[in-house]
Amino acid sequence: MSTVRTLITAYEIVNQGIVKAAPFSNRFDAAVLASQIDLAEQRFLKIFINPEFYEDLKAQRTPNEIQYNSDLGAFQIAYPNNADYEELFTQYLYPYICRAVIYESYPYIAIQTESNGVIMNQPSYGQNAGVKVMQAQRDTMLGTLEGTKPIIIKYLCDNKDKYPLWDSSKYCDECKQENEEGRKIGFVFKK
Repeated sequence: MSTVRTLITAYEIVNQGIVKAAPFSNRFDAAVLASQIDLAEQRFLKIFINPEFYEDLKAQRTPNEIQYNSDLGAFQIAYPNNADYEELFTQYLYPYICRAVIYESYPYIAIQTESNGVIMNQPSYGQNAGVKVMQAQRDTMLGTLEGTKPIIIKYLCDNKDKYPLWDSSKYCDECKQENEEGRKIGFVFKK
């Protein structure tokens, strides 16, 4: 069993500049992100990564904080002993999970609950853009997440020999491929 609870930590998200070009740890509350990591992995990653593969990804990951940002010091890769996992993680899973965590965290960043009740966060050196802007950013991020999922699945299908623990039967066999066609609301009719 792994000592790593989730595939990433809050500091690994804020220090990599996932949603902006440079790290933003000096202006982003990692504590708000931390509480959403497990939920984001449940909602976005564990729906297509089976438990055995997920647990192996956690078990083989370094227990150290990963670091891919040269502005913050020496690199620390996630999978120093498994090049295939490292490729999957850095090229696909890491940015995907980071975006999923930020997506799940946005409502708790714009609006916070304190002892006085629910409040709009008002920073010292800026102005809160409000709920509508936050929702527009979430909608955009959700579109990115929904568009990225089939890309990750295709990569895993194309490279299923590299990842024997991944359950490819739901996605890679011709008769069982996930169908992304049609609307995502209302009734979806499949052949």
